[in-house]
Amino acid sequence: MEWTQIFIPIVVSFAITVSVMPLFIGYFQMKKQGQVTREDGPTWHSVKTGTPTMGGVVFLVASLITSLAMGLFFHQFTPSLLIILFILVLYGLLGYLDDFIKVFKKRNMGLNSRQKLIGQIFGGLVSTLFIEVKDFQTP
Repeated sequence: MEWTQIFIPIVVSFAITVSVMPLFIGYFQMKKQGQVTREDGPTWHSVKTGTPTMGGVVFLVASLITSLAMGLFFHQFTPSLLIILFILVLYGLLGYLDDFIKVFKKRNMGLNSRQKLIGQIFGGLVSTLFIEVKDFQTP
């Protein structure tokens, strides 16, 4: 693997994230949607109230766009890439759902640890089954 196959995707993903994140934060601040803190928690946690959350969506979209574009550009669009992107999207959806519950349902507790673990185990099982059924060799 050449250094350009590593360096270019990192730069592109960083550029997308840096250019979109301020817009994302501004939108959530304008809509007054952000972190909700528990009233029975430490008083210094109140500083976090209103902090925009769900910024992982920007990282996820930037990573997906970059991975798909570079996979096609460098002719590296392989089953391995698809498995990695599946896990990335699944875990991103778990994080999104967790933040969505916190922000839009106004509950400080999003998904509990059991729900997150079940989602992660599901992703691992699906990936493992795909690898075993396809019986492909990684490059």
